[in-house]
Amino acid sequence: MKRTLLVIACVLASLTMSAQDRLTVGDIQNSGCLNESRGVESQRVPTIILTKEGNILSVQLLNYESNCCTEFFDATYGISGSSDGGLCSVSINVAPVAELDCDCICPFNVSFTIRDLEPNRFYLDCWWYKGMVNLTEGKPLVLDGQERDYYYYYQGNKIPLTLNENKVVVSVPKESDGISKRIRANVPFLITGKDEVFDIFIIYRSDFEKLTSQSFWEEDAKSIVLSSSYYTEKNEEVFATPYLNVKLKKEEDAELLERYAEKYGLGNLGSFSQYLPLWYILYITPESGKSPLECANELYESGRFASSVPDFISFDDYEIGGAYRPFVEEGKVWVIKGSGISPYGYPMEPWIEYCYFDGDTIIGGQTCKQMKCISNDAPSPLYIGAWYEQDKKVYFADNRPQFELLYDFTLSSNDSFSSWGYPVVVKKTSGAIHGFKGTYYDLWRNDKLLGRWLEGVGCNSWPNISHPWDITGGKATLLLCRVGDEVIYYDSEESDSYVLGARKQRIDFTHTIKIRPRARTMVMVEPDPAPSLSGEYSEQQLGINLNPLDNAYLVRITDETGKTVYEKTVNAGNIVGLNIDISAYAEGRYTVTVENDNESFTGVIDTRTTGISLTPTLSKREGAIYNLQGQRISSLRKGLNIVSGRKIFVK
Repeated sequence: MKRTLLVIACVLASLTMSAQDRLTVGDIQNSGCLNESRGVESQRVPTIILTKEGNILSVQLLNYESNCCTEFFDATYGISGSSDGGLCSVSINVAPVAELDCDCICPFNVSFTIRDLEPNRFYLDCWWYKGMVNLTEGKPLVLDGQERDYYYYYQGNKIPLTLNENKVVVSVPKESDGISKRIRANVPFLITGKDEVFDIFIIYRSDFEKLTSQSFWEEDAKSIVLSSSYYTEKNEEVFATPYLNVKLKKEEDAELLERYAEKYGLGNLGSFSQYLPLWYILYITPESGKSPLECANELYESGRFASSVPDFISFDDYEIGGAYRPFVEEGKVWVIKGSGISPYGYPMEPWIEYCYFDGDTIIGGQTCKQMKCISNDAPSPLYIGAWYEQDKKVYFADNRPQFELLYDFTLSSNDSFSSWGYPVVVKKTSGAIHGFKGTYYDLWRNDKLLGRWLEGVGCNSWPNISHPWDITGGKATLLLCRVGDEVIYYDSEESDSYVLGARKQRIDFTHTIKIRPRARTMVMVEPDPAPSLSGEYSEQQLGINLNPLDNAYLVRITDETGKTVYEKTVNAGNIVGLNIDISAYAEGRYTVTVENDNESFTGVIDTRTTGISLTPTLSKREGAIYNLQGQRISSLRKGLNIVSGRKIFVK
């Protein structure tokens, strides 16, 4: 009876053995039979304890099952591979020795030492445990021998995973900012990210062990959440976040989900979105006592829910919380709905205004971008100020020679800020605004919300402080912010007044699942079999709402002959939509496709040529004449007239 105990795969950075006798096994001891078991399996859990001191590895096997007549155990070894720093494997075999074969099984405790073994990091392969281990000098590593079957469910299928013991995912609740600072100060990390609930760190296990040896860790560990790294069937590495995404069978099951969340100690962020109302986002807490993988699997295996999927990220996925997007960016346009008092100082009906960067200028020796605004029914562009950005801080100057700091995107939650005479306290978060996928900052004063900054966008409503545009009285609401045809902010509640044209029509997309995604991304659910993409189009523009999607997609528009008239790869994890100018398209039927390797969405639009574009450069209306009431007139009249933005008096 001979079993392979260990197969150690290591990179021989410091191990330079060239002969088999350099590695020795000795000091083999056993406890003898602990108890007999006939007809039933032993209830004892096999356990391995590894302790490394210098080049000596002490191995303890607890509850090693063997024939009751086993007298002693023999240990042998073998080594293969390179001795010059390449990959090697070391196998160590334990063989029970018995003259008789008794009709019973006993658990034994066996211990021995392995000498002249330098690496502290290796792959462990035995009959009850497989995975990478990292040893800390002099500190025992306990590996219980319960058989582990790592998997998750996707569309009813059981998808296998392999545990990677080499990395640990540490999630720190946002309110425990001190813990995050101590982690940053004491250990390096591979990935760090944030969202509205957690700061998340992916750390090598060896560095995590150093962290746990710190005096503060015993108290910190009460607040953090730990999860693991895994390998997929294709050997791709994924990391489990604290989240799981659960789909109800029917809306009435929300109360059932709440009971399960209470049972498992889960936090509940509520419904995923208005487009996926049956999907809910939950997260484990220090009180859960289970991993997100275990919680997701047990909820699905209960049979009470349509789906339950753990949330994974990988090195290839976009940065958690999204990479910083600058405010000052060429090609950026803000579309604003205004009412009350116009930018020109007179009352008028609700209007749509475009603000955009238009060339460089120099103010006080500082090179900056000048901003102009035009209306869809107003005179030529109006200069409203200049901007520049440095180290995530955004500065603005109107007609004065000095700049004002309007946005500071380096601030953390509870930091103070002052702009235009308003002292405020910042609350920083991300991911909870429909129509925006980036980081944002709520500005509070005396328990009153004054405004909201959005990275790359500015403020999203008026009256507020620190706005990218200025009006005299009245009210202005940001409908949309885009860079080229990529929409980074979209106000769905106010957007009906956004002028797309008289013949605005809805476009629905059919949804086709191609293959199983290799991994979920953060707060990402498996594709829903029902269409989850929609859009609108008119004679001038096609708008595609990408808010329900993440990851990269190829967007293509083809005419009736199959010719491609538009093609672009977009990252739907960073943008919420597309706003495509179709005013020059020939009359006919066009197919719109949004796809990647996992899924595709297909829709059809019918167009007719107008040649009229709603882009700012074609909406200047040079020479247009208005009276002081904001009404367009055909010719100059007595009194004050507004011509191309200038006041002209006629006697």
